[in-house]
Amino acid sequence: KTLYDITNEKDNTNIVEDTLHWNPRRIYTFNLKSKEITRLTSNAYRINNYEVSENGQYLVYREIRSPDYGVDGNPKPNYVLMDLKANTSNKILQGLQSPTGFKFTRDGKGFYFSAETSSDPEWNGSGIRELYYYTFATGDYTKVPLEWENGLAGEYFLNGNGLIVQLANGPLRKVRYYEKNGGDWSWKNIALGDQQEHVSVLAFNQDSGKLIYRYSTASKLPEYFLAKISVGRKNVSLEESQTLTSLNDKLKKKPIAKSEVIYWKGANEEEVNGILYYPKNYEAGKKYPLVLSIHGGPTGVDRDSWSERWSTYPQIFTDKNAFVLKPNYHGSGNHSQAFVESIKNGKYYSLEEVDLYNGIHHLNQKGYIDMDKLGLMGWSNGAILATWMTLQYPDMFKVAAPGAGDVNWTSDYGTCRFGVTFDQSYFGGAPWDDTNGKHYNEWYIKYSPIFEIEKIKTPTIIFHGSEDRSVPRDQGWEYYRGLQQVGKAPVKFLWFPGQPHGLQKITHQLRKMKEEIAWFETYLFKDKMEENEAFKKDSPLASLLTLQQNMTEEGLLGKMKDGALLPTVVSMGKDSISIGTHEVTLAQYHAYTGQSYDRLLANKPVTGLSKGEIEKYLSWLSGKSGADYRLPNTKEAKKWHKKARTAYKNQNNLNHWGGYELTTLDVPDLQTKLGELKISLIKNAGTHPMVKVKEGVVIYDLGGNVAEYYT
Repeated sequence: KTLYDITNEKDNTNIVEDTLHWNPRRIYTFNLKSKEITRLTSNAYRINNYEVSENGQYLVYREIRSPDYGVDGNPKPNYVLMDLKANTSNKILQGLQSPTGFKFTRDGKGFYFSAETSSDPEWNGSGIRELYYYTFATGDYTKVPLEWENGLAGEYFLNGNGLIVQLANGPLRKVRYYEKNGGDWSWKNIALGDQQEHVSVLAFNQDSGKLIYRYSTASKLPEYFLAKISVGRKNVSLEESQTLTSLNDKLKKKPIAKSEVIYWKGANEEEVNGILYYPKNYEAGKKYPLVLSIHGGPTGVDRDSWSERWSTYPQIFTDKNAFVLKPNYHGSGNHSQAFVESIKNGKYYSLEEVDLYNGIHHLNQKGYIDMDKLGLMGWSNGAILATWMTLQYPDMFKVAAPGAGDVNWTSDYGTCRFGVTFDQSYFGGAPWDDTNGKHYNEWYIKYSPIFEIEKIKTPTIIFHGSEDRSVPRDQGWEYYRGLQQVGKAPVKFLWFPGQPHGLQKITHQLRKMKEEIAWFETYLFKDKMEENEAFKKDSPLASLLTLQQNMTEEGLLGKMKDGALLPTVVSMGKDSISIGTHEVTLAQYHAYTGQSYDRLLANKPVTGLSKGEIEKYLSWLSGKSGADYRLPNTKEAKKWHKKARTAYKNQNNLNHWGGYELTTLDVPDLQTKLGELKISLIKNAGTHPMVKVKEGVVIYDLGGNVAEYYT
């Protein structure tokens, strides 16, 4: 830090930009033995990416030359290659767009890297990534002939003169093996059997020849494998494959929706694709609701791989018997350069709108969906498109849930952290550029929903993080205020403090999902129960209402069967035992004896029975109910005693009457005092709050009232 930095750190002022004090960032070495620090570079600007060769001779780095580079993509970075032994450096890779992923070969002859190919490199426009090789001897680079128009997808890995390369393939992925022979390359597909096109290579070790890869589909949970690559003259395969680890074992037991990759004609009569998830209880011939879950980017892509997270969770909606479609619209990544760039220069929205509309009607023509039950959701660009569809088709959708989406491109240009490059690329210029005889760029107005927001009638729930700089945070406020002022649609706006473009806090992710699901239940599925906002679900009143469900019309705890009052029980799980929800009452016990009892004490627990009397009652109960009733065994009793010790608060026990947490030394003296009472402290079964044993299982009086027998 300079003296200027230290002097001006006394408050929390955020200096947005100060080019006079934009100090360089350089690379240093640290000697582990001598603790000596040595500077390697003398660059004038900021290094933000570098790689060192394995033998320590070469260093390649990227130097950002302006604090505005992230916004407007200019001036272009310097890429520098240093020979650390010869102490020389040269600028390299000039004319390429965003080189990255530098990997030195072990033979010391060069390095590989990838770079973007687009029609508008001046704005770092989106396109496809291609692979290159730089040769030290000539100081030049060569494009590796992938012979694949969609370019790279994910990381690539070196293996001597070979490379493991992952290729973009729309909703799928190819994995190939390339080999360098002099100045030429050849390739072979890696044989992956029935896992073909659904594998992602995560790591590779050249010394062992082993790699780690993930296999999944949209309806198959991820599995992770360790395997050894085998390179033959004609074939490349993975051998000695073994499961690396087992994850999501509990989730594997749950029903998973069927899914498939589907194709339909989109804009320009070109084929588009998407992932379709079927309702869990799908029956051919029936029509179901449809949820359109739209990815962001726009260069994101929905692949045929497992994808369930806070922003998109098709399994939950298929649980509600809906189809879910994740469309890969024009502009999506993992496709050809022409497809990715098709929505640039004033075509943003226009092609995607057709893709989404046609995708919906494709499913309707198949007889899959109910056109009166359509919903939209999406994050970032997915939210942008969801909003656009509600604007263009005001009566088509019953619900929309956009998160972190733009509605005003005129303000996005200046406030988005990459607003200049993005908007220049997709809208063909700046907002003030004269277009079509106008003194402004009309695309910024034409494609900003805020200027036509009065058309939207779809119930909309909006989400936004307060620290979002990718889609400026005030976009959410403009969106909300517009819908609120127009007043044609129910609207709700959730603002997440401290959160960037993607929600990071689990509590915020969960809140977003719960609110979103409730919104869909209300306006699409129409199965949301009207909630009483003054009613607390774990209150004493809730406990009493639950207790009431286990009463007869005469107010007796239990259930009637063949004229006899029997205890109510609750199952602990599938193929498991059931336990009594309450203590056995006087009324229940005397249904067996036939003896009379004080009706005012009917719901009090029966006490003072011998073990023999209890066994006779259980025998009668088993015969009367057709189920096998017994006392808990020692192991079960210890388990319930342990649970009781954690559930003693607000129960009828000595702590309650003493008014504090007793020790064993206190008990005899307090019992002596209790002996002075002339009334019974035993309450009706279920008087005190219920105890939640597990999800969906509650019982009463576990931590107090009367003691229980066990065997």
